[in-house]
Amino acid sequence: MSIGMRTRTGTGANGIRGRLAALVGGALLVAAALTGCASDSSPVQPSTATQLQSGVLSVTEAAAAGDYPGASAALDAVQADLLTAAATGQVTGTRATEIQAAIDSVTADLAALEEAARLSSAPPSAVPVPAPSVDSGNDKGNGKKDKCNPKKDNCDG
Repeated sequence: MSIGMRTRTGTGANGIRGRLAALVGGALLVAAALTGCASDSSPVQPSTATQLQSGVLSVTEAAAAGDYPGASAALDAVQADLLTAAATGQVTGTRATEIQAAIDSVTADLAALEEAARLSSAPPSAVPVPAPSVDSGNDKGNGKKDKCNPKKDNCDG
């Protein structure tokens, strides 16, 4: 590796894409948890499932566009909708817990993506370079000072 080259460890474009794929996978898990809700005895009422799926789609689209704050806000809205639905009996307690676990996972993925994007766009930090030492010309590198010869060295004796 040449001097001045930096290696990337998952914070570059490929690392972010991989994390984005994980995020989208997590969002799809949330959406999958909401499917199959066509009857009144299902764990999620159909209108609630549609509302939550729409919110998950908003999260996925924002994250895919690199809008992590927007994705986080959309995910917060999904969570609020879930809490309301659970409180009104539109989602069973068991299903609400499963969906909440998926939301928590996606929240963690989004936080990691935001941090990776922040780090990859930050300018590299400056590495301090030591100032060159001033050589008086009276040191031969052996750690001892040479005797001054006022006629040759222009010194005070």
